[in-house]
Amino acid sequence: EFTNTCMECLVCDVHVACGDFASNDVIDPAKFRRLGINDCLVNDGKSIEPSFPVSFQYGNSFPYPMTVASASCDCN
Repeated sequence: EFTNTCMECLVCDVHVACGDFASNDVIDPAKFRRLGINDCLVNDGKSIEPSFPVSFQYGNSFPYPMTVASASCDCN
């Protein structure tokens, strides 16, 4: 789950360092998708409201460590 923790701003174009992410379960690509090695996009790059969570489930035999690599606050 990814949540916008900024209480007064939108964030968008959120990219996550996700290694060689893969899932045995289908994930809605509008919520989360791998663009390339170590680059995954959250919420189709669209704005995420303050405190709004974007969540999904994936199936694999081990967890993937993920960290936000980049995001934008210029979401107009």
